[in-house]
Amino acid sequence: MFHYAYLKSHIHVSLTRVHTNTHVMRHTHTHTHTHTHTHTHTHTHTHTHTHTHTHTHTCRHTCMHVHTYLHA
Repeated sequence: MFHYAYLKSHIHVSLTRVHTNTHVMRHTHTHTHTHTHTHTHTHTHTHTHTHTHTHTHTCRHTCMHVHTYLHA
């Protein structure tokens, strides 16, 4: 029971970190709208590379990150 509670809190901290990161990236990459066209194909291959250039897949990316943290 204790291990599950610890794991839950750990994932929660990671999620907040990712959320803050996406917010910063969204502000920095607001003018790079053309990058979304080229990086949409890469989204299926590597979501780590896409998250730094695309702001459209922010919601979907957060969910993907949670899955990665759960596996790790």
